[in-house]
Amino acid sequence: MNELDDMKSRDISSLRAELRVAVFTMQEKMHEQRDTAESDWLYGIGLKIKICEQFLERINELASLDSSRLNHYHLLYLRQEISNELGPLKAQQLFDKSRVGAVAQLRKESVS
Repeated sequence: MNELDDMKSRDISSLRAELRVAVFTMQEKMHEQRDTAESDWLYGIGLKIKICEQFLERINELASLDSSRLNHYHLLYLRQEISNELGPLKAQQLFDKSRVGAVAQLRKESVS
């Protein structure tokens, strides 16, 4: 399940939808065959449903992360990586330049 942390949001949304469909389909099939199916089959499909639901739970946890906190930590890690790649002085110059641009954009939006 650690791979979920590395997935892009559109891929996570797609996976969520696919898992919901899979769970629904398996539940329908399980309900249809509850009286005629072998207990091993019922156990197996129940286990598959449980696994899919665990994935869905993890996906929902990721989706509910506070985006401002996530962005905060993301920027901290990005800043460190840029500093490691370019050196602290060049990195600080880039951060300062991008901050000036961000402030200018916010001012422009507040005037509109």
